[in-house]
Amino acid sequence: MRRKLIKQGLGGLTFYVPKKWSKRLNLKAGDEIDVEEEGNILMITPEKITKDEKITINTTDMNDNSLKIALVSAYWQGFETIILISKKPFKIVKVNKLVGSLVGLVVTDQSDNKIEIKNVASENIEDVEKIINKIFITTHYQITKAIELFEGDVSHIEEIKELKKAVTKQGNYCRRIIFSTNFGKSKSYEYNIIILLHKKITSILSRFCSSYNKLSPKFKKETKNYLIKIEKWFSQLQKSYLKSDITSALKMHDLMAAERDKLYISSDYPPALSALMEFMFSLSSRIISVLIK
Repeated sequence: MRRKLIKQGLGGLTFYVPKKWSKRLNLKAGDEIDVEEEGNILMITPEKITKDEKITINTTDMNDNSLKIALVSAYWQGFETIILISKKPFKIVKVNKLVGSLVGLVVTDQSDNKIEIKNVASENIEDVEKIINKIFITTHYQITKAIELFEGDVSHIEEIKELKKAVTKQGNYCRRIIFSTNFGKSKSYEYNIIILLHKKITSILSRFCSSYNKLSPKFKKETKNYLIKIEKWFSQLQKSYLKSDITSALKMHDLMAAERDKLYISSDYPPALSALMEFMFSLSSRIISVLIK
């Protein structure tokens, strides 16, 4: 939408916010908004995103995976009440298990064809950085367990799977808070992608480690040696983020790019490591985007 600038005293300019915008975003006279300059773009954002309290989802034609995606998406968007309806009876145990994997959600009413889910947790913007730090720690710990697995300790396979689930659960909750509180303002998308990339890293590592017994001795040895490098690089990325060290992050980005390209043309390592490095490279890019002021 194009708006005309209105001249004010001392050379200042204002523009009119349409009624439908102010109503949808719950803006009132006297409210504060953030105005940020990014190149030749002005980013204007309210302090907090206003969300609808309730959503009803018809799941009649959804399979289990589609239902999961729909519920998680509604959860991310910050709805306080999510009502699932279906012409076919629900698989109550599966739905309850899915709800239990999302922090703060509880089933408050259920029947064969309708399930009501409510959020009982509060979203605090101060928790976002704490959760992201915890996600970094959990992902790093999973990598160390993968190294121990490839050193021959197969008892870690199940633990590696559980660590992946933990990152997914922490990440879903963090994405909900980011949306609900407008954390990061114009960079909220970058924070969301950082969380998503941790999920991808832990997911591919979990699947790869699950196939440990099918790998050749040569691949096991090469994988162990390369995972030791990955652990070192990930640890450095983690430090760059926590210390807001843009110089270190840029160096790691260049290193990740070189390693990614090298793995693409190498036959000495399992393909999963190439995908892992692609996600590590993307993570370094997003960290840089967040750190650049």
